[in-house]
Amino acid sequence: MDFAETRAGEDPALMGKWAYSINLLHDTYGAFKKTTFLAAYARRVKVSASHQLRLGAGLNYQTIRLDVNALTSEQAGDPLIGQ
Repeated sequence: MDFAETRAGEDPALMGKWAYSINLLHDTYGAFKKTTFLAAYARRVKVSASHQLRLGAGLNYQTIRLDVNALTSEQAGDPLIGQ
């Protein structure tokens, strides 16, 4: 989100120079639980009258956990275990 978009104006996306983003993701797949947090900050650089480029930096934090109580050795349709 561009800081200028929080204010009223004709075209706030073209007025602002600074922007930020915050992303949070939590996913569970089988016995794995993954949590990701990303915070980023960027500055707009005007390349020409109709082109612009965002340059910035971000901070990422990620955890992946394995719940051993949710593990199972039986899989439906597995020919080795099903014998």
